[in-house]
Amino acid sequence: MARLVSDEVWQQLDPNAGRLPRRTTNRMRYLGVVAVIAAVGIGAVWRTGVFEPRLEHNRHAGRWASASPVPERTIERSVTVINRGWVPLTIVGAGRDGPGLELTGVQAAFPVTLGRGEEVEFAVAYRVTDCAAVPREPWPVPVRVRMWYGERTVEVELPTESGPDAPDAYQYTGPDPYGVEWQWWLADLACNPRP
Repeated sequence: MARLVSDEVWQQLDPNAGRLPRRTTNRMRYLGVVAVIAAVGIGAVWRTGVFEPRLEHNRHAGRWASASPVPERTIERSVTVINRGWVPLTIVGAGRDGPGLELTGVQAAFPVTLGRGEEVEFAVAYRVTDCAAVPREPWPVPVRVRMWYGERTVEVELPTESGPDAPDAYQYTGPDPYGVEWQWWLADLACNPRP
């Protein structure tokens, strides 16, 4: 096989040709480390709740609900929220109207300030205006929160309830196989009273 480049040409070639200067590669490594540290830091600050409130339903707290078919179809549901952020936040309101549901009141002592890990229970009450229009899909309870930069609305998901097709006693792991959304379950009780 014939050589394409002679020995004299190989000796004249610079072995460092195409390499970045050492100073440039060190700077690139430094900037890469700084970028990783900044990304981790921003993620940690975000989780503290400084910019986005970290409010969620406390699934371990007791809960109650009621439905009344007379004189008007009314439903009521308790909600316990906990501050999962590291900074205090102030709850200033909760609840909203929805399809087939008219918000009639919120039983709470708002405004209330929650520190890290603190919780508060309140209740939302509705009048069922149209039984068929009540949503069957998840319908979170909006909670209005005052932060250092203004008000935000956090949608708090509530767990499902055992629906009317559920047997009297059953066990399950994972999601409730007979689970229905809380608002539909209560509206069904108010619209279709059972003996």
